[in-house]
Amino acid sequence: MKRRTTVCIAALTATLVLGFQVNHVKASVFRPCHDDSNLPHHWGSHGDPNKGFVGAENGDHGYYYLSIEAGCQASGLLTGDRLVGHVHLNRVVSGSIDADGMCWRLDIDHKYDHKHKLLVAVLMGTSVSLTYSRGILGQDYRLRVANLEPGLIVTDHSTFDG
Repeated sequence: MKRRTTVCIAALTATLVLGFQVNHVKASVFRPCHDDSNLPHHWGSHGDPNKGFVGAENGDHGYYYLSIEAGCQASGLLTGDRLVGHVHLNRVVSGSIDADGMCWRLDIDHKYDHKHKLLVAVLMGTSVSLTYSRGILGQDYRLRVANLEPGLIVTDHSTFDG
């Protein structure tokens, strides 16, 4: 098994066993329907996707948030609003990745509720996506993008729509 795949599996296992221990960060602006890492943000101390952020195997460092108010991706009255997060690796600033790409952790939260994640995924690749189809129109949601590669510094472009 390749090293990167092992790192992803270990990160997912640690996340499930240890639970979610994410520190609360400064308040987000919940943009209507769409947020983009190229838009102005207060990224905080954990990482700026436009300048580079350092990975950590547990995802507690090297992460940032995009925030939206759901209401533009309605998939039906019974199924709710579809929330879609996309991340694309722009550049490796320091370190290297193998042919599998890199390991990301994407979480979707309702408002600031980090203890009850709506959806968590550990994904490999240079472009990854996560879809949550049970959002509620008019509610606030956050996409957390974490670099799970210890010591690897990357820049990326991400979007969050709903």
